[in-house]
Amino acid sequence: LRVEKALAFDPLTGTLTWTASFGRRVWKREALALSKWMGLDDSGAQAVRGLRIFISPPSTGVPMSARAALSRFCRVGPIPGQIAALVEVELGPDGGLKRLRTPTFQSAVRWLVSELVFHARNNPHLHDTVAAFTGFTPPDDHEQIV
Repeated sequence: LRVEKALAFDPLTGTLTWTASFGRRVWKREALALSKWMGLDDSGAQAVRGLRIFISPPSTGVPMSARAALSRFCRVGPIPGQIAALVEVELGPDGGLKRLRTPTFQSAVRWLVSELVFHARNNPHLHDTVAAFTGFTPPDDHEQIV
């Protein structure tokens, strides 16, 4: 497991990337874990939206701000070079999990602070207060820093 963790860690982005094959080796009850991940009950029927809410958020009845918040928590699609969400999932052509990437705790906190300061940019008082409290000011172009 230590070797796998060392292989999963990327010090440049401060992330851990796990392949589906590693998940199958670690999770002895892969089918159950996948069912829960996809929001299925014990019979295989759709119980909750699970990962599907991130794959295709509802286009009606959900405010754009809620859809944006969902995408910052969990992003489904090709995994970019820099952190784009707290959980990033890449699916294969069959819809199955190909890769899963999460930031380390330290990188996640820095990313969240960066997002907070970035979103406070339109309110100078709030921006300055958050930046002073956290001691962190992201570059103007919102480049990710880990």
